[in-house]
Amino acid sequence: CGILWCTPQGVVRVEASRNLIFLIILGFEFVGDVIETLIRDEFGCALRCLGNENCLSYSSHTNGACRLSNQTRHSSPDRLKRRAGFTYYGKGN
Repeated sequence: CGILWCTPQGVVRVEASRNLIFLIILGFEFVGDVIETLIRDEFGCALRCLGNENCLSYSSHTNGACRLSNQTRHSSPDRLKRRAGFTYYGKGN
């Protein structure tokens, strides 16, 4: 299940999945600290991030581009940028 609310940064949705929580921020991309770039659907990108202990967050685009990062919006807040077509996913934050 998911919860939606609005913040100054945009629409935020929190998803719970198998004891992990991804914070989802629509319309934002985490820029920098990329550990891997993929072309996958959002589910495939989530699986890749969950399987990589260094992955703390990822950003996916509607065109299938996905960037895994070893940082989060908390560790590097200035790197979370408003970008059309992107969605930010923070692992456990």
